[in-house]
Formats: sequence, C-alpha cells, structure tokens
Amino acid sequence: MPTSTEIKEQIDAILAWAIAAGLCDDQNFPFERRGGRPETVEVTFDQAEYAGVSLRNYTYDEIYAQLRDRRAYNARLADGSLLQMSYRFAAASGVLEQHRLALFPVPDLSEFSSNVDLFGEDDIYAELLRRNVVPVPLRFDYDRASANELSHPASHLTIGQYPNCRIPVSAPLAPAVFVEFIVRNFYHTAFTRHEADFPTRAEGFAESILPAEREVLHIVVPGTTR
Repeated sequence: MPTSTEIKEQIDAILAWAIAAGLCDDQNFPFERRGGRPETVEVTFDQAEYAGVSLRNYTYDEIYAQLRDRRAYNARLADGSLLQMSYRFAAASGVLEQHRLALFPVPDLSEFSSNVDLFGEDDIYAELLRRNVVPVPLRFDYDRASANELSHPASHLTIGQYPNCRIPVSAPLAPAVFVEFIVRNFYHTAFTRHEADFPTRAEGFAESILPAEREVLHIVVPGTTR
C-alpha cells in the first residue's frame, strides 16, 4: 500500500507532467501535515480547508468561483477546470483513512470558445469547446470510518453534486489513476499526445468494496489486490 510520502511524490510528478504538457497554468504542490488525536498524516495543499464549500448549498457557479478565487486546488487546468487531491493516513499504522479527489470544470466555456488566443494555435482543447459540452463536477471519495454497505460505499464516485450519488468503486484511487482517468476521458487529445511521459502507476491500495456492492454496477480500480 502506498505511504503518505509516496502519495505526495506521485502528486508532485503528476503536476510536473501537467505543467510540461501545457495542461496546467497554476498549481499548489502538496505537502504533508501531522496532527490530531490519534495522530494522522495528511497529504494536502494550501487552501484545502475551503474544499468543503462544494458540500454546501451553493449554486455550482458560486462553488467554482470560491474555489478558484481562494486557489483551493492542486491544479488549475488551462481551460479553467480545477483538480483537488488530498489524502489522510493514520500515523501509527500508515493505513489510509480518507481521500478526496475532485474535478470542478469551469461552469461557462463561452470565454474560452470566443477567445481562441487563450490556447494559441494548439488544438488540444478543441473537444472541450464544442457547444454541446456540459461541464459536470466529479468526486472520488474514500472514507473508511463512514462505510455502510451499498448506502455509503467506503470508496465511491459522486457525479454532479447529487447528495445521494455514491457509485461504488472497488478501492481507493492513487493519484495517477485518478488523473489518468480525468485526462484520458476529458482531455483525450492532450493525453494521447503526452501519454508516453505520464508518470508510471505505483502500487495501488487494497480493495474496499463489500459483497453486496459487487452485485450492482460499480467501478473497478486497476492495480488493486483483494
């Protein structure tokens, strides 16, 4: 299972890749922080305490604006979308307790579609500027302590801020698995162009999915063990 230091190093490598690929135009590199009783180790970023604004009763435009203005993200992508990655481990055992991995797309792409100079002559964002694209936030959460079979899978995907949308996921996600999923599916042209330099996937986390959750539609994380 990855340690907190390995997770931090993986996020560092991913951000370096995104910057070199021209996908990221602003970033907050992660750091480790200890605290709590019992003691925990967080892999987090500056302004991460404001990430919880996404759980409150704001419009999505307001959520996005607050996160953007406070720079509450690991990476702001060149189209304005925000990536957040944070992990918490038990200090004594090194066991992962929680993670929060989120994509907040820019709510209004009109600024980008009307000003192609923002992207120069590169076509890697052309697929995002289609008029029928609907930006939808995504969040992969893991919370070992709050797990409840089916109603609250330990690892789950939430789409579009729906409070009861918790699609079971077979295991916690390492940063490289999360970012590869985002870039491969939503920035496909950029990913195929720079895939050869993407950081190699490290060891994954153990499966957390429960028996009843295997019987419904769920997402399988590669590189995990039972």
